[in-house]
Amino acid sequence: MRVQNTRVGLPKRFTHRGAIYDTQSDLVALAVPLIEQARRRGSPVVLSVATSTERLIREVAGPSDLIRMAAPEQELRRSGQTLASLRARELRELTDRDGPVVVIVQHDPDMGLLDGRTWVETDAAMNVALTALPVTMTCLYRDPLDPVLAAAARWNHPLWVGEDG
Repeated sequence: MRVQNTRVGLPKRFTHRGAIYDTQSDLVALAVPLIEQARRRGSPVVLSVATSTERLIREVAGPSDLIRMAAPEQELRRSGQTLASLRARELRELTDRDGPVVVIVQHDPDMGLLDGRTWVETDAAMNVALTALPVTMTCLYRDPLDPVLAAAARWNHPLWVGEDG
């Protein structure tokens, strides 16, 4: 017997979206409709945002039922692939228990989590690591973006959203 192909076709269930904001108020205006839509569907909402952003979102959207995704440990911040696999494991546990999940991520170079190169690698790796999970992830980028990061963001996010979600 000769094996021609060992690849397994996984259904693509992951939706990776991007959005651009100018101010914290714009960010909240983008995030809140996504949260409200998820609540109407009964989907959990995970936040991976700066603490100050989380506080603003909770003030507008309400404090209950929003899940905070903990920042990665320092040694994991150097590898985008490692971070993507960690997030995939965390989100797989959540989706196995609760079904489809909405994730809101804030890109903020001042957060000090990842340098630009690692952020781009993480973003790209998410497309692979999460492909079979029922996750809708929206990454929020502050305008203006560095041209290299902007090109990578366009490449890694096939969909872009506005304030209406």
